[in-house]
Amino acid sequence: MPFAALFWGHDAVVGRVLGLQPLPHTGAMDEAALWADWARDVGWAVGLGVTAWGLLAAGGWALRRLPNRPASFVSDGFAWDALPEAVFHEVHWAFYRNAPVVALGAYWGSWVGLGLVLLEALLNPRWRATLRSPYHAPTALLRAALAVLSSVFFLQTGNLWLAVLVHGVVGWGVMQVLALNPLRPVAAS
Repeated sequence: MPFAALFWGHDAVVGRVLGLQPLPHTGAMDEAALWADWARDVGWAVGLGVTAWGLLAAGGWALRRLPNRPASFVSDGFAWDALPEAVFHEVHWAFYRNAPVVALGAYWGSWVGLGLVLLEALLNPRWRATLRSPYHAPTALLRAALAVLSSVFFLQTGNLWLAVLVHGVVGWGVMQVLALNPLRPVAAS
């Protein structure tokens, strides 16, 4: 359904508001401006991606220091499936953001769209059960953090293509950091 809305429903889904920034060399009028936009967006991608990865990796390292932490960390395959997961979640979140951005503008629309994503998660009993599991909660919280990152990134760039890349790289990187030093039970003293 999102595919049909994207390619055939131009009256219902606004491609540029969705974050489908034109690619250079696609016959656009001003190639230099497109390259400049992409260069600026890549700068934001690197800056926000490194910052988000650092904060999330620090959270993972702090999790290992908790006295009652789980004996192992279950990644649900997220590290292996980072790019398909990123595509799914970013497109999903972009559709939630689309109508609010059209109605309220980029700033408020982005946050209202994030609120809709949060509402969907809270109404999902499987997501709530995941949060209660000490083995699966880190993955759910990582995805929630990536949803916030997606909104901030959209506000700065409006570029869905790079949002998918940033999401995939940051998610994969955090999962790799957690896999390097898996959580172990704390020895009783």
